[in-house]
Amino acid sequence: MKVLEKLLIENTNEEVTIHIFKALVKIGQPVNVNLKQFLQSESWVIRSQSAKYIGVIGAEEHTQTLSYL
Repeated sequence: MKVLEKLLIENTNEEVTIHIFKALVKIGQPVNVNLKQFLQSESWVIRSQSAKYIGVIGAEEHTQTLSYL
């Protein structure tokens, strides 16, 4: 998980970010990364994948952000 966390923080490639979220959905474990930036991404795919991931892990700290989107 540490590798995926590091990639989410340091990565700038949209496709890589999308695939990281797809992998995280399958893993179903929370990461220690602030996901708000992904929920506010210009890319609808990143927003969608990060919201799906938050739904899978049940990250309550992001539910308020989701309700505004």
